[in-house]
Amino acid sequence: MRRYSLGLMVVGALSLALVALAACTSEKEVPVEVIKEIIVEKEVVVEKVVIKEVPVEKEVVKEVVLEKVVLATPEKVLASVATEQQKYGGIFKVTSQGSVKSMDPYFAPAYVTTDTSQHWLESPFAWDSAQTAQPQMVESWNISSDSKVWSFTLRDDLMFHDGTPVTSDDVIASAARWMAKQPSAKFLKEFLQEDGGVVKEDDRTYSFHFAEPFGAAADIQAVPHRYLGVLKAAIAATPHTKDIGVDNYIGSGSWKVKGWEVGNRIILERNEAYVPRSEPGNFLAGAQIAYFDELHWLEIPSEETKIAGLKTGEFDMVDGAALDFFDGLVADPNINVAKYPFHQSVIQIHVAVAPTDNVLVRRSILAGINAEDYMGSLGPPALWKTCVAVYYCGSPLETDIGKEFYDQNDIAKATALMKEAGAEGATLSVMNPADYATIAPLGLVLKAQLEATGYSVDMPGMDWATLVSKLPTDEYNMFTTWWAHWAGDGPITDNVVAGTTGYAGNYVNDDMLSFRRNFALAKTQAEKMSWIEKIQLKYFDDIPRIWLGQFSNIFPHRTYVKNMTVPAMPIYHNVWFEK
Repeated sequence: MRRYSLGLMVVGALSLALVALAACTSEKEVPVEVIKEIIVEKEVVVEKVVIKEVPVEKEVVKEVVLEKVVLATPEKVLASVATEQQKYGGIFKVTSQGSVKSMDPYFAPAYVTTDTSQHWLESPFAWDSAQTAQPQMVESWNISSDSKVWSFTLRDDLMFHDGTPVTSDDVIASAARWMAKQPSAKFLKEFLQEDGGVVKEDDRTYSFHFAEPFGAAADIQAVPHRYLGVLKAAIAATPHTKDIGVDNYIGSGSWKVKGWEVGNRIILERNEAYVPRSEPGNFLAGAQIAYFDELHWLEIPSEETKIAGLKTGEFDMVDGAALDFFDGLVADPNINVAKYPFHQSVIQIHVAVAPTDNVLVRRSILAGINAEDYMGSLGPPALWKTCVAVYYCGSPLETDIGKEFYDQNDIAKATALMKEAGAEGATLSVMNPADYATIAPLGLVLKAQLEATGYSVDMPGMDWATLVSKLPTDEYNMFTTWWAHWAGDGPITDNVVAGTTGYAGNYVNDDMLSFRRNFALAKTQAEKMSWIEKIQLKYFDDIPRIWLGQFSNIFPHRTYVKNMTVPAMPIYHNVWFEK
């Protein structure tokens, strides 16, 4: 047994040495002291004791067997070290899906905000590739027997980019800002005790105290859209209606903000002080290793310029390329194309501004929708489909209830409803981002449909950053956009159902809120679906949002970009160059 224990110690030493090597600086020079620890004169052979149970007639006899185990030679260890070392370095250049207004995920709801900030901010929990919550900043947690108290203890090696430690005070202050706006966080807040709902236990431990049993406290902290990115407490005190500002973009992630040339590029650099988790990296969970020296998000309005630059190697990746380029990209031997199929094209309607404050006007718009025209404007039919379900076809929440209201393609009915509303010839203000390839074509179809119905349409040219800046205002009637399953996979994360500021003119409906709560408390899938059906029918009745169909977003990248997968959105941790 002593020989077996010694063998385990040697294996452990080798593993620890490799972990230490993986945490070195950008040059990744192998420390001499580590080499001395792992080099041995020859292969180490140990005998592993295995106890097997062998049935003999009606008895079980335990048989001891010795097995030979050969540990790594120094040559194999050094080869592994060299392979890991070669992954480091380079500047990764990706063209952004649209212009970036903010990197404050509490303030701005845009995808580009979520995607950029996920690299410098961390969450207590994070999704793996199966969209399952895993501990990230949290080291351990406990749940009381009645599920009313959840206590979370942070890792002791968490440091902000300015060198100060992350404490429970920072998490609690960030959680307060998060719960003021984020849909799933607002839902969590509904269950917390009115007094003392979030409590500091010590510098590393915080707890949620619920008024009734609650089972999703960890899951909600892992939702990646408008997520609980932990800021310094003083910064988190900024109202969620105000951007914290680039000087306060200080997180604890594996990259840190180096610079932002607004309208041109965002530059992140490796955080050399970052200590990754010991588990393998898996999407947003596990070890988040920054192999690149820097990440650059480039704002390139022209889709043709993006694709041309990708083909020449000027850019390494295009985040969300126009679907029309798909066939040519797939045919290029130097390019791989990742896809994420759960994107939903959407018309978001402001229900508090005339004339779309009139439900008959909204029903008029819905009646004229030809889903095939909208989705066909995006690109090849292989990349899109029409879909009745508000929460995505192919998902567990798919239903076709209310299908008679979807894809009506009835301009005569639309015109009649418009006249009934007294809105004939009324002007509708439409926001449509010209620099967003997977959104911009929708606006042209919408304009044609509205004019055919009898409306006048004002659709000024604007980029995505400008559109986002106008969401909290009353300067529009509707805007074109998309949602992804990872950002709104059901009633809990649905911004419209939750009455979230900036969508559908702050649409709030008591029935929707009740349906949402009952959905969350349902114990069976059948019960859940009964509430989903009520929500979907309410959508078709009130029409704060019109979903048009479903498409696959595409993420073309050079073949030398390794370990690039897109289980939801592209993340550049644990990705490296091989060229």
